[in-house]
Amino acid sequence: MGFILGDIAGGWTIIKNLGFEIINYKNKKILEKISAEDFMDGTLKVKEVHIICRPDDFEYLKEIADLRK
Repeated sequence: MGFILGDIAGGWTIIKNLGFEIINYKNKKILEKISAEDFMDGTLKVKEVHIICRPDDFEYLKEIADLRK
């Protein structure tokens, strides 16, 4: 499940100022910008799953998420 644009529009600045990043679950890339091709056709839902966390915590949180599958 991805996030929708409205979920992060106002919070992105707060997230960044707290030292958190929005990190792609599959390829571990930090989200730097959002563009139209990031969304499913006809919706505001992002195609990829992301984890919001400090970069140093990403692997630990991904491991927890993987165990829940």
